[in-house]
Amino acid sequence: MECIALEQVVLKQCRDFADKSAKTQREYRSGGTHFRSPSLITSDTFRGKLGECVVSEFFARNGVDAPLDFEIYERGKWDESDIEVYGKKIAVKSSKYFAKWL
Repeated sequence: MECIALEQVVLKQCRDFADKSAKTQREYRSGGTHFRSPSLITSDTFRGKLGECVVSEFFARNGVDAPLDFEIYERGKWDESDIEVYGKKIAVKSSKYFAKWL
C-alpha cells in the first residue's frame, strides 16, 4: 500500500481553510447534541480537508484530475461535493482514530 504524504504548502492551505471556515460552521452537528468549541470545529474542519487532499493526490498520482474547492461558504451553505471525477460527485469522509462508524 502506498503512503501519501502531503506537502507543507498543502498542509498550510488546509490549516488556513480550517481557520477561516470554522467561523461559519455550527456548534452542533446535524442531529447532534455535543457542543463543539471553536477549536474543535477548526480541528474537525482541518481533518476533513486533509482527507480531501489525500484523495485528490491519490487521483493525481493515477492520472486523474480531481481539483478541490477551498471556497469559504456562509453559515448554512455547503458545497455540493468534495471532489468531482469523470462527472461523478464524491463526498470524502474523514474520522478520528476512535470513530465507530465503520
